[in-house]
Amino acid sequence: MTVVTLLLMLASSSIFAATTIEKSHPCAMKNLDVICANGESVKLDVISTTDSRGEVFLNIKAPKGNVGNYLLLYINDNKKPEVLRVEKGTDTVNVSKGAFISRNVILKLRNANSVHFEIAMQKSNPLSGSLGQNHFDWLKRFGNACY
Repeated sequence: MTVVTLLLMLASSSIFAATTIEKSHPCAMKNLDVICANGESVKLDVISTTDSRGEVFLNIKAPKGNVGNYLLLYINDNKKPEVLRVEKGTDTVNVSKGAFISRNVILKLRNANSVHFEIAMQKSNPLSGSLGQNHFDWLKRFGNACY
């Protein structure tokens, strides 16, 4: 009888642990494909966070994994970009880096009709491109689901 009780306790605690892990990032949309101006593809993960550095973490998986220290967002053709500091990403398998996006930048992105980006790369030219309508639709679905 004690073996059965012990197995039930272990099973219920492992289910609880799995639930806790799953709920640590309840709103995460992964592997959004973005094609850069030079034809290279970048994959993005958008993860909601409670970190004081930003409400959303944008994880960048570049083909060569040599993402530099800055991400520039030109929102609505503004000449002055939003400069986001890039740090170690969340991907544990591939090399990735990412940036926290603050609430004021999120508000600008919600009202945007165009976003041009530049991702600094180590020892090479930056990757640049623009978000298309499908990206806006994707991000809107993320915002509606998570906020």
